[in-house]
Amino acid sequence: MYAQASASGDTFRDAEARFAAGDYRGALELFETARAAGNDGPAIHYNIGVCQYRIGEYAAAAATFRLLGERFPEMRDIADYNLGLALLAQGREAEAAEAFARAAASRDRVLAGLANQALERAGGEPERRRVWTRFVELQVGRDDNVALLDETSLPAGLSSESPFTELFGFASGEPFERAPLAFDVSGYAVRYPDAGEFDQDGLRLGTRYRWLAGDWQLEAGPYFDRSRLDGEGFEELWGVALRLTRPLGPAGRLDLRFERDEFDELDPQFAYVAGSRSRMRIRLDRGITRGRWRLSYELERNDREGPQVSADRDRLALDYEHYVNADWSVELGVSYRKSRYELRERKEDLAEASAGVLRYFADGWMASGELRWADNDATIEALAYDRVRVGVGISKLF
Repeated sequence: MYAQASASGDTFRDAEARFAAGDYRGALELFETARAAGNDGPAIHYNIGVCQYRIGEYAAAAATFRLLGERFPEMRDIADYNLGLALLAQGREAEAAEAFARAAASRDRVLAGLANQALERAGGEPERRRVWTRFVELQVGRDDNVALLDETSLPAGLSSESPFTELFGFASGEPFERAPLAFDVSGYAVRYPDAGEFDQDGLRLGTRYRWLAGDWQLEAGPYFDRSRLDGEGFEELWGVALRLTRPLGPAGRLDLRFERDEFDELDPQFAYVAGSRSRMRIRLDRGITRGRWRLSYELERNDREGPQVSADRDRLALDYEHYVNADWSVELGVSYRKSRYELRERKEDLAEASAGVLRYFADGWMASGELRWADNDATIEALAYDRVRVGVGISKLF
């Protein structure tokens, strides 16, 4: 069994090389060999369908993409899009329009935009959904370092460890049929029974205009954020963001995001937070046979009133989600963040790791468990800390 799996993996890599070189018939033969050797995940079926399409076997490609969508629900949208292309190549415009219409309802806005363009070519009416996506999650657990400080530096009577309850909600939608304008609203509340002075609340409102430029999906718009600490006003910000995404191959994506924020304090005691922040994030996502990985780099520059919060930061993160089966998935993540402050003697290096498990139920319900660990190495002793956070939660997407 091991030798067979190894041979399947080598064959798959050879097939990818043939595909990259434009030898689609040779790639098809090797992909089919890999499938026969036991590689039966969604990537193999997708690549077989693409090869069949490239060499003009449109009926076979249509059958492959139908099978892909039926067997792997997470691939259904992209399968429908490619099914539409294969049907359109056969002159079956009405059936192609039906497939494109299904793909145009995808939550993947890049794919939805491409499907809408194809739908027009097939003689159908572009799909414009007035649908809101909503998500709510309740999580409980324990945090052994709420203050994010070295325990010995805390004042007497101030707790650094506490149970917590966290409620988070999010909604996003495009309410207008003829305008690609999206609105977002999110909010959270965190309560620490043994450390109430660190209780937090936040609310964010935003809007984004969407448009397509070739293979790129662009979004731009303003947002507003307001937060409280221990029931008192902490800070508010006005910001603007530009996001660009594009597909990379059959299961990959490039995501670029740029943000500019202006902060104001909501109470004189927090005057140090006033100022500005600029951020840039680059993220690569790629789906594989039984999961998806994400690699991201974030650059942050702060110009605040207080030098203790005016930091230049660089963060690198790698996350992986493994699909155990249709009902379970496991998530793993690691990251490193370097912070350098206006106070030249202050430097921090934060390493983090996380592990989580998700259980999917019917009607959008999910249960989760997570473990998070952090170690902050700082030149100022009070800011050097370790942290362990454990939580379980229940959520719903609707």
